[in-house]
Amino acid sequence: MTKTEMTTAILNAKKRRKTTWAEIAKSAGLSEVYVTSACLGENALSQEESNRIADFLETPREVAEALTVYAVKGEAASTVPKEPLAYRFQEIIYVYGSTTKEFIEEKFGPGS
Repeated sequence: MTKTEMTTAILNAKKRRKTTWAEIAKSAGLSEVYVTSACLGENALSQEESNRIADFLETPREVAEALTVYAVKGEAASTVPKEPLAYRFQEIIYVYGSTTKEFIEEKFGPGS
């Protein structure tokens, strides 16, 4: 299972179970930000942590396995800044941009 397939399965399960990122994170005993980032494919979890999330969401074991695979951060970027500080700022957006968007939409509704 790819990270993209994993994320789709997790988002579908989240919607089906009518749960929140905070509840998913609590089931794993981890922070909401880190768990959401891992579920969106930008970080990895231990086998034990990923099993707890898969159990909570009632997803197949393949999802738990995919959660343990290290991400290729910023994979979708067309260009990468060469200057180290600019690169780190860009990396923050790659890794936590989608996570932040998920939190905003879940807590406050879709923005415009």
